Order: sequence, then C-alpha cells, then structure tokens
Amino acid sequence: TLEPVIGSLIGYAVFDTSLPGRWTWFGGAVLMIGLLLIVTAAPTETDTNNQTLEASKDA
Repeated sequence: TLEPVIGSLIGYAVFDTSLPGRWTWFGGAVLMIGLLLIVTAAPTETDTNNQTLEASKDA
C-alpha cells in the first residue's frame, strides 16, 4: 500500500515536519519493489483434486 508515502506527505503538509531523507526513500522503494515481486511472482493455485480422482478411477 502507499500508506507510508501518503503518511509522510500528510505529516510534511500538516505538521510541518521534514521529509524523510534519501536513504529512507531508497529503503521504501526497495521494500515496495520486493513486495511487488512477491505478489506478482507468487505461484497460482491449481486444482489437482480432479486429476487425482481421474487417476485413481483407472487403477
């Protein structure tokens, strides 16, 4: 989610805090890229129950 980014921007606009440093932004980008890779590369579930049942009928 973009909650950390939006929270930082709201904190900067409303509470007059400084924006995070470049290492914080870099770390956030690394985390977001890692999260995106995990979500998109996750294996999809396949229904193998029907294949198992069909194989056991022949035996």
